[in-house]
Amino acid sequence: MLNERFLSYAPLNEKLCIDESMVLYFGKHGAKQYIKGEPIRYVYKIWSLCEKSGYLIQFDPYQGKQANRRHMELGLGGSVVMTLLEKLPKEVQFKIYGDRYFSSLKLINLLQKNGVGYSGTINANRLENRPLRNKLDIKKMSKR
Repeated sequence: MLNERFLSYAPLNEKLCIDESMVLYFGKHGAKQYIKGEPIRYVYKIWSLCEKSGYLIQFDPYQGKQANRRHMELGLGGSVVMTLLEKLPKEVQFKIYGDRYFSSLKLINLLQKNGVGYSGTINANRLENRPLRNKLDIKKMSKR
């Protein structure tokens, strides 16, 4: 219900950002997480899809890795992205910005097929054996 309201009042902008938000919590609850080394240790983790001004468009509380999700072949991060994008209007060609937690080549290919752009850093272990130049070769090329 909240997601429907957020979306109905959202300024429709094609540039969106996806990230996690931490909500401070002091009580007892099974969904609360302990995050070692952080100033706020006990939190609820919320997956957030925001417009470029920071307006929250969609959110989804983290309910564990094994929560009932579609698109699990994309991993947890990719599954979160696809879940948050489901309710958005299909006629707008969105551009999503995400960090390395969400990024994978499988996700980018699926989004591209659906007319959605994506920009983000990809971890080396998610490159699926794609050949990349090493850092030294790239530096040499930029000096030319």
